[in-house]
Amino acid sequence: MRNFGITLKIQSESVIRMSLEEGSFLWIPQSEFVWRPAAILRITSGRNSVLLRWLDSNDQETVDLTTLCKENFLLCDCGYGCTPQMDLSGLDFINEPEVLYNLKLRFCDQHEIYTYCGLLLIVLNPYKDLPIYGMEFMSAYNQNSVDGETRRDPHIFAIADEALSRMKLLQQNQSIIISGESGAGKTVSARHVLKYLTEMTTVRRSRGLTLKKGAASMALRVLASSPVLESLGNARTTLNDNSSRFGKFLEVGFSQVGHRLVQACIKTYLLEKSRVVLQDKNERNYHIFYQLLAAASDPGLKNCYSFLSELALNCSTTYHYAKWQQIEVNDLENFATTLESMKDLHFSDAEVKSVLTILAAILHLGNVTYSEVSQSGSQITEDGERSLQEAFRLLHCNVQSDCGRLAYNCLCFRIIQTVEGEMHKPLSVSEAISARDALAKLIYQMLFTWIVTRCNESLAACSEESKENNFIGILDIYGFETMEVNSFEQFCINYANEKLQQRFIKNAFQMEQEEYVREGLEWSFVEYYNNEPCIQLLEGQMGIIALLNDECKMPRPQDRNWLGRICNEHLDRSRDFSQSKFWAQERFIIQHFSEKVEYAVDGFVEKNLDRIIPEHANLLANTENPILRRMMENVGDTNPNGGKYKGIFTKPTVITQFSTSLATLMEILNRTTSHYVRCIKPNDHKASFTFCPERVMQQLRACGVLQTIKISAAGYPSRWAYDDFLSRYWQLCPSNHRFEKDPIKKSEIILHNSVKDSEKYRLGRTKIFFGNGVLAHLECNRSAKITTATIVVQKHLRGWLTRRRYQPILQQITAIQAFARRWLAQEHLHHLQEARKKQLQKMEASEETKFALEIGTSKGYNRTLSLLRRHKTRCSSKTEVEESKAKSIEMLEREISSLRSQLKARDSEIAVKESQIMNLMKKEEQAEEDKKRKHNRLNNHDKYKGSRSQPDKGFGDYEEVNHHSGCKSHRNLRKITPVGVELRAATEDDTSRSEQKNEMCQRADYNINLLLDLQKRCSTLDAEKEELYQKLEMYQKSFATAQARQHEAKISIRRLEEWIERQTRNASATVTYSSGAQTDANDSENLGSMLQVHRETSRRLQREVDLLNAEKSQLRSTLNQRNEELQLLKRCNAHPSVKDASTRDDLENHVSRLAKENLVLQEQLSTANALNRRLASTTKYFAELVHRCAPDCLRMTTSPYLLDVRQLIAVAKSRVGANGIHDFATKSSLLRCQEGKEEILINRLVKDLDVQKAKSWPPLAVAELVFLLLRGADAVHDEAQISTLLTAAIRAVQSVLNEQSCPKETILFWMVNMFGLRNYIYKFSNDGRESVCDEERVYELQNYDVSPYLPLLNDVITLAFQLLMGQVVEVVLPKALVTGALLEYEPIPNLTCQALTVSASSGLRPQNTWLRRKPHFKRFINHLDNIFDFLSDLNADASLVWCVLYRVFYYICSCALNSILLRKDLCNWARGAQIRHNLATLETWLSDRDLVPEESDSDVYRHGRHLRDLLLPLIQVCHILQSKKGGSDKVKVSSLCQLCPNLTATQILRLLSRCTLVNGLEEVVQPEFLAAVQRRLREQRPQESCKTICCGVEVPQGTLLLDSEYWDVSNEVLPFAPMPISLADFQMPAEMEGLSEFITAVDL
Repeated sequence: MRNFGITLKIQSESVIRMSLEEGSFLWIPQSEFVWRPAAILRITSGRNSVLLRWLDSNDQETVDLTTLCKENFLLCDCGYGCTPQMDLSGLDFINEPEVLYNLKLRFCDQHEIYTYCGLLLIVLNPYKDLPIYGMEFMSAYNQNSVDGETRRDPHIFAIADEALSRMKLLQQNQSIIISGESGAGKTVSARHVLKYLTEMTTVRRSRGLTLKKGAASMALRVLASSPVLESLGNARTTLNDNSSRFGKFLEVGFSQVGHRLVQACIKTYLLEKSRVVLQDKNERNYHIFYQLLAAASDPGLKNCYSFLSELALNCSTTYHYAKWQQIEVNDLENFATTLESMKDLHFSDAEVKSVLTILAAILHLGNVTYSEVSQSGSQITEDGERSLQEAFRLLHCNVQSDCGRLAYNCLCFRIIQTVEGEMHKPLSVSEAISARDALAKLIYQMLFTWIVTRCNESLAACSEESKENNFIGILDIYGFETMEVNSFEQFCINYANEKLQQRFIKNAFQMEQEEYVREGLEWSFVEYYNNEPCIQLLEGQMGIIALLNDECKMPRPQDRNWLGRICNEHLDRSRDFSQSKFWAQERFIIQHFSEKVEYAVDGFVEKNLDRIIPEHANLLANTENPILRRMMENVGDTNPNGGKYKGIFTKPTVITQFSTSLATLMEILNRTTSHYVRCIKPNDHKASFTFCPERVMQQLRACGVLQTIKISAAGYPSRWAYDDFLSRYWQLCPSNHRFEKDPIKKSEIILHNSVKDSEKYRLGRTKIFFGNGVLAHLECNRSAKITTATIVVQKHLRGWLTRRRYQPILQQITAIQAFARRWLAQEHLHHLQEARKKQLQKMEASEETKFALEIGTSKGYNRTLSLLRRHKTRCSSKTEVEESKAKSIEMLEREISSLRSQLKARDSEIAVKESQIMNLMKKEEQAEEDKKRKHNRLNNHDKYKGSRSQPDKGFGDYEEVNHHSGCKSHRNLRKITPVGVELRAATEDDTSRSEQKNEMCQRADYNINLLLDLQKRCSTLDAEKEELYQKLEMYQKSFATAQARQHEAKISIRRLEEWIERQTRNASATVTYSSGAQTDANDSENLGSMLQVHRETSRRLQREVDLLNAEKSQLRSTLNQRNEELQLLKRCNAHPSVKDASTRDDLENHVSRLAKENLVLQEQLSTANALNRRLASTTKYFAELVHRCAPDCLRMTTSPYLLDVRQLIAVAKSRVGANGIHDFATKSSLLRCQEGKEEILINRLVKDLDVQKAKSWPPLAVAELVFLLLRGADAVHDEAQISTLLTAAIRAVQSVLNEQSCPKETILFWMVNMFGLRNYIYKFSNDGRESVCDEERVYELQNYDVSPYLPLLNDVITLAFQLLMGQVVEVVLPKALVTGALLEYEPIPNLTCQALTVSASSGLRPQNTWLRRKPHFKRFINHLDNIFDFLSDLNADASLVWCVLYRVFYYICSCALNSILLRKDLCNWARGAQIRHNLATLETWLSDRDLVPEESDSDVYRHGRHLRDLLLPLIQVCHILQSKKGGSDKVKVSSLCQLCPNLTATQILRLLSRCTLVNGLEEVVQPEFLAAVQRRLREQRPQESCKTICCGVEVPQGTLLLDSEYWDVSNEVLPFAPMPISLADFQMPAEMEGLSEFITAVDL
């Protein structure tokens, strides 16, 4: 349990001596609601006075305790100077002055209007519009979690999100109860809650798009209902400029699947009718009257709404119910908002006109005045008669001007029904005015009720009926009121607030403690104010309400009689009822939960009866206004006999109806989980951010905030039944207790193993009680268990699948290994055999070498030289042979094979030579050592013995140097180091030793020279080898060229022979035919004549077709022009500007004439089309005839009869030479879709495509195919097919993207291909032809301009971007993942980030955060890798990759920045270090993928922006968290401001004010330092002109949060990038071969 602080009651001197100590900090009371903080410096010896230092002014003062501590005043522990807490239950000392001081600091210094108070949210009205309700704040507070580990900053959106999340996850109905005094901001808070719920449930967050039309319409109508009802039900009072004069409970229903907004219903309570006819000083009537007057005086609106002129609302007329002088500036704007809202609610124009007409009639009715005609009679004045006539004209009531008629009788006479008939009793002037006001109130009440009913009908029209829907109720009811004169309306309002306070007390205090006792929990009771006696005073059996209803049943009820009865019953008997002596005969006092209120009894009885005068009902029933007639039908339901008066008991009283509706409301609230919002009025002057301690403390005491804090801090807010707990958390039970049957014991085992601190939960008799944060901890453990189990299942499943795939692979591998081992064994045996042969050859060579050495050194030299000569001769002979072999191709082949064998031999010899050189080097070293030993031995022998020395052996072996060319890797011969060769000689005479030494030195020099010569020779042989390689390559190329030319020559000869043979056969056939037809023309002449005839026919037909096409286009343009004129005339006819009948007749004649002309033009067009079709068939017939008679060499690959006319004409045009002669040789081949098969082809290509298989296709295969089909249609002049292909492709891609289960891979695939198609169209159109190479000229779009489709393709790409970001936000990188990976993951070990200021209300925080968040970070990086790798596999353009990653990184950085700004536990030094480490890892990720270029001309660099620039605000946040923030040193302040160029001033100050201590690693930010930074920022960044680039978005200095769903952050059009692949290289993938049945070739 927390220590609630020490509250000392000073009543005697002994208590003072025991309580005060030097050095203690206390709140010293100054008045009932004001305290001052002080530190006790010294206590006098007599302990009668103390020396104080006032902490707020640092002044010292000696105070006498007996005069300071007055009776019933409290001395409280003081925590002055501590950091303000966002939750009052986290205060170190819980007492009234500490709560008041915390609220004042947050409100005045930090401008924070929201503060948590345990179970409820406290809202202080700032009387100023704040920029904290945008979409960025909604997105930041949208968590979709219950009992989260971390609690975001207090906000009205946090309460709304908690209610929405509980409804989604727990399937429980929720309610949000907003209460407070009038003017505290309840209506605005309810409006924000409603806006949040509609935005978060209507917008599909996972898709980034709007839901279907019905859901969007429902949200629009729900939001539109508020302005309409506020305009008719809100008014300005002395306490509030927008005071709700009725109660409203809005039920918003959501579907079970998807949690969409599907239903809404509005219930209202007790409209204040009396305000229509009477307002106090400085107050206004309902807003709608002033809006109507402002609109009637505006010329612009009169032109738009002609019925405003019919209302007869003149500026010169003074209206009794609403004064012109009270019109405000925003009334005209609010009138437009009201009309727009009524249109959104689908009010018809007639209904809108009727509503405004009725309102104008009420204003005119208020101007009906009376004059006294006799002592007790009255009559309507002339001005009043005109106003009455105007009112009844607007109400469409048939009345006459005669005063004896019904309309005048009901206003000037009281009609009494008697046995003999009707008796008219004249009314006095005051009674007549009351009758007039009663009629106005009746009309307005009926109008308001009808509008509420109409709103519900509009909401029900687009709702989805379902019995399983959950709802969230929003209660916006009038606040507690205290006026100068409080009447029946204030009594009902305060009664409703007492009922709400009673429910809050039962939930927060009484039910809480009673349930603890009932469940057997140990609990220390908290004292609280219980308003049950006040409720009993109001609604008991003999309560005020019951006595009022009894009085109303009397024959002649009177207010004074009722007052006497309640005084006799409750005065001096009830603690909450009293009277003042001065107003004892007129007023009574009730002690409400907030304060005492004095009520004036005048009018209570009459207002409670709410009589409807029968004459008024009969008068309005005769109206011709359908809406007013419908209103009267609803009134007639309560009085079935219509106008016949049956007494006052035909309907229940107002207070009875109100009590019943309140009881129904309480039943609804009892079935929901309630969330409380307490609105506090900080001052009575409506001054912005002005804090009045007296008024605030009065409201805090009234709503029991202090008791709420204590219960929230010490209690257990969450409770679950045992069965519900086990059904949710059975996974946490240890394996050895899984079969435990006792639920209490099993639950205890689970909690004992999961929660270490047993004080955080309690086990009751039927329920388990949890402290704050315990459920969050259990949810984490449960999720971890489920994740572990899922991993185990996935592991076994993947193992089974892998083994299933591995078994056939293993069999194949075994077979391959068997064959491989066999081959390796054979090769090994072969190598062993060759090694054996080489070993025998070396042994023979070594024997020869030894024999040669014995012969002598000179012979060895001769042998070496001979070997070199023979080697040189062999090389020269080889060269001669090679030159001789190059003379012919056959000899060349043999030479190539021999050279290859020689190269292989040289490779092996070079390897042997290298080993020999290594042996020589070893021998050299050994020889040098032997020489040294010999030299030492000789010296010792000369010195000591002087005798002849022993002969010494010396070796000077030179191996045979044979160089053979090897592969290219051995072209450079290693340098041969001369081995110092020892000459072995045996000398017998001591005198010849010196000569032998000289001879050995000479021989060694000779050997060295010889080795150098050999080295030069080797380098020469290397050069020769290189030349051989070059010649070999040249020979191979020449040979391949010769073979290709020979093959081409053979093919040409064969084709020529076949052509000659065909010509011969054709000539013989032609001769036979000519002889039969008796024609002796030559074959070539016949062929030429046929071709000439074909040419002439084609030219004539082509000219005719061109003429018809021109005529057709001319007729079509004329037809379109006539249609436009016809439409224009129709519009003019529909909205005639002149009402002249003759002009209208002329227009009608003109329209009929144009219609006839259109019919004629259509007939001509159809005739031209028929003729065009006949000419097309004739052209195809002659083309087919010529095609069959032409020789094979001139025929087309496809029969002309199978081609359409467009393709045939395109072929003819493309094959006309410069001299006009047709050349039928194929120039190029294009693709074209068959006519009528375009949509089938596109659907198969788009909708049946498998993206995973398409990854292996060539890049942009789909885009290339679609463009080639467009080019084929363009080549044959088929504009309709181009349009059909592009339209079908765009629609098909949009359909695929809009599917519910569309993954991100599919979105990326179509984004890349649509981007490629757009680039292809641009490249081969008129704008991009400069970049087309010669070989691609054939693909240029020559006949039609397709550029109008580029914006449509851009829209598809934009749609793909939105859908991709929706997937990223909802599935790929949700906000919880981004926060866990970048902000909560702790990669630096042994650096704790737990803040010391975290209070008990934050609940349990699981330890080892870095271990729990490590999977988040891995998953985060893996998802980024998947996106980048998929784009790379698709070969996406660099600009497109940049745009995708720019949006993804903007979302990541904005989410992380918003979380830091909204979570105080992230603002500390250690957390800054951890976040900086995570950001460095992200920077490394960008660098590894070349996404952080160093130069500005990189492909991924756009307009001076790097992807790394998006990380700069987060990096600068880490700098702020890790920098020194003490004192007001100018250097520190200046450096801190310079470190944060990408953060706004508001963000910097927010971070500084929220920095917390972590293990004493940093100091508290002092107010002086904060003020110095604020001044510096104001100097450097003026609010009006200076803007900051934060995460790539330019924002003003007052911006706090960024909109994480602002997808178009780049705000640029994607560039037209060059295409990496030529269309000439297009190859259709094998998977697309099935489309060949819809594609034909176009030979041009």
